[in-house]
Amino acid sequence: MSADQGFVHLHVHTEYSMLDGAARVDELVTEVANQKMPAIAITDHGNVFGAYEFHKKAIKAGVKPIIGIEAYVAPESRFEKKRVKWADGGEDDVSGGGAYTHMTLLAEDNVGLSNLFKLSSLASLEGYYYKPRMDRDLLSKYAKGIIATTGCPGGEIQTRLRMGAFKEAKAAASELRDIFGAENFYLEIMDHGIDIETRVKADLLKLGKELGLPLLATNDLHYTHHADAASHEALLCVQSGSTLADPKRFKFDNNEFYLKSAQEMRTLFAEIPEACDNTLLIAERCNVTMRENENLLPQYPVPKGESEDSWLRSESNRGLRERLGGNVEASYQERLDYELEVMIKMGFPGYFLVVSDLCSHARSVGIRVGPGR
Repeated sequence: MSADQGFVHLHVHTEYSMLDGAARVDELVTEVANQKMPAIAITDHGNVFGAYEFHKKAIKAGVKPIIGIEAYVAPESRFEKKRVKWADGGEDDVSGGGAYTHMTLLAEDNVGLSNLFKLSSLASLEGYYYKPRMDRDLLSKYAKGIIATTGCPGGEIQTRLRMGAFKEAKAAASELRDIFGAENFYLEIMDHGIDIETRVKADLLKLGKELGLPLLATNDLHYTHHADAASHEALLCVQSGSTLADPKRFKFDNNEFYLKSAQEMRTLFAEIPEACDNTLLIAERCNVTMRENENLLPQYPVPKGESEDSWLRSESNRGLRERLGGNVEASYQERLDYELEVMIKMGFPGYFLVVSDLCSHARSVGIRVGPGR
């Protein structure tokens, strides 16, 4: 597939976007592979819970996984737990009733992946207010290795543009560009044929041109196939506690939020093909690995000339002799040797040495120690 034909979806909500995303990971990566797309991202709402499963299953399907998040960003400090208005309120003002805006973050490398995990955790631990929220302070601290975009219509840039505040939108975009670096901050463009997108498109492109921001085309993917739109509507009813018969229920404006083909996306953005080209460039840049089958247990400090394996054997035999008064029967020794072989084969000597150290310290300071269950 040549560059002028290809496309990579970089704004994707899986089943890990709780009660909002209806794209199951298995089905999603299989369809991506069927369409011969080289990669796909996961950008669930406010969490990276699905990162490991997504990474593993995408690799198995022959698709390059890109780990990201659609972040909730506090309009002020993450510690300010209050609603904020930039204008008169309403649908065009700060989303979540004034609690947060949105932006898309993608891990370029393992440093970025680590920072993405830190951002997600701190957003929940420190910034939670209706949603887990980051802020400028956190983004500045953990920006390394992350590619960011202006996000969906709920992002700060588009929100300010809808309110007619071009100057403020430009200032905000400039600040975010400085945080992530000019080469790592993109102007995200969506086209689902809905009013909230089309009425700011001209100003969005103007802002991007004035600041020299590269364009990035995305589809706000919430389900895999076009036919899944009806099921997604039912899922949203569960989220909002309503029914399909309710005319006032929360629903999307149309059924365009699926895994569109490269050709469909290229047709939508035919006037700005570079916005599609950049999806492929980002996919090439993003390379992360997940740690699997590694021994991540702590390294226990052992005497010089000893290894964890030999020291566990030495300490275990010493303990056995102490408990039996130096007279160790063959059956006991055989049992201990068997147990030690299992521990060493499984790579657990360090773990048992650490537990032994903890128990010894507890006993030395008068803390009772008993068997764990």
